[in-house]
Amino acid sequence: MNAGRFAEAAQVLEEVLGINPGWSVGWLNLGLCRIRLREGDAAMRALEEGLRLDPVRPKVRLSLADAAILQGRPDRAIHWCREECGQFPGETGSWVALGMAFERVDHPEAGDAYREALRRSPGDPGVVAHLGRWMHQRHDLIAAMALLDPVRRLHPENGRLQWQWTVNCFLRGDITLGLRHLDSRWAAPDFPRSRALDAIPVWSGGAPTREPILVEPEQGYGDTIQFLRFVPELVRLGHRVWLGLPRALERLVGNSMDVERIITGTEPAAGAGARIPIMSLPARLGVRGEDLCGDPYLPTRGSSSMAPRKPGGPLTVGLVWRGNPRHANDRRRSLSLRELHPLLRLQGIDWVSLQWGEDTHAEIERAVEAGCKIRKSPTPDGDFQDSADRIRRTDLVLSVDTALCHLAGAIGHPVWTLLPYNPDWRWGLTGEQTPWYRSMRLYRQAALDSWGEPIARLEQDLRAASHSVAD
Repeated sequence: MNAGRFAEAAQVLEEVLGINPGWSVGWLNLGLCRIRLREGDAAMRALEEGLRLDPVRPKVRLSLADAAILQGRPDRAIHWCREECGQFPGETGSWVALGMAFERVDHPEAGDAYREALRRSPGDPGVVAHLGRWMHQRHDLIAAMALLDPVRRLHPENGRLQWQWTVNCFLRGDITLGLRHLDSRWAAPDFPRSRALDAIPVWSGGAPTREPILVEPEQGYGDTIQFLRFVPELVRLGHRVWLGLPRALERLVGNSMDVERIITGTEPAAGAGARIPIMSLPARLGVRGEDLCGDPYLPTRGSSSMAPRKPGGPLTVGLVWRGNPRHANDRRRSLSLRELHPLLRLQGIDWVSLQWGEDTHAEIERAVEAGCKIRKSPTPDGDFQDSADRIRRTDLVLSVDTALCHLAGAIGHPVWTLLPYNPDWRWGLTGEQTPWYRSMRLYRQAALDSWGEPIARLEQDLRAASHSVAD
């Protein structure tokens, strides 16, 4: 188990438990292995047997809650967390787990659980981070900052707390402070990163040297596209720049950035003198929020205005309704195509799919059968140059918060972006405009998981835009 070989550990445990079925710790460890293997039912059976044999062992019920989540039973997860809090009320972690279980079902008692944890462990940085995040989701930014800031100063080593404080800066519009502290993301728990280049030292800023700086891509395509805007400034200052990119972005960016080398793997990076993750560039360059002008920074061919390609013709709108399903907040930010049917029935609009994904064509066929008008486009092969070309053949892009909305903004193409009630940190919590992209308009949910109001505003604005094109 310590080596992470959970399937082998489970096999050995089952053999031993066949000989000694009364070994409670064995059942509990088997349950933990099954959780790591994401086998909810098997984990539940093992843990329940371990709890039956040792009903006063702490944290078993919290593991049962984890198994219930794997089973798709958040109600049972809440039950087990309540049981743990009742059995061990003095354990702060039990109350935090209860709060997290409540959050999975958007239960308002999540805040009460976090506050109880804080009452039992005043100033605990982990608890403060959870409560601050919960306050952010309620848009209570002032109270969240009042909670986070003093504890953050006392615990600079706590990554979860530092990151939540940074998120607060962005959400309330203090982009300068947010960019300055964006490195805190690396200390946040479970923040995805690659360690393949750890042997190369991280660039801390300063005057140009003879050795090249490798700019590393970040974990999401959208993150990399958004922060590419800062690479030309690094070049302008006289640095030798090697730009690391995922292969899907190589063709798009390759001819637009005046850098010494484009790298799509780790082996060619060995000659770099230093490296810098691309989202850390603004802090090293001293970028302030007011420095963001929103101008396009990737090359564009053809018009990016709202003018129709043919006088009197329909408004051509490219549509993206889903993001990467592996994204932590995808269930909040993505829509089903069915939810957009009212827009797809509007007159004077030629809808074309820009959506990536295997199920796209089937969704479109169902929409057409329901009386909607939307054209399929060739299935993208994961290359952003192809997507940019398709975007340029539209008058407007309507997209959820995913990489293609960043791409449209980066090339200066009109894009209307749908945002959930709790958006990603980069969008803040208010306003229809964003300093990141001048050509972007934001349509925000006014209530959690309620797309009705922003879709109604989109319908009104699309009618107006299509009429102006027709006129």
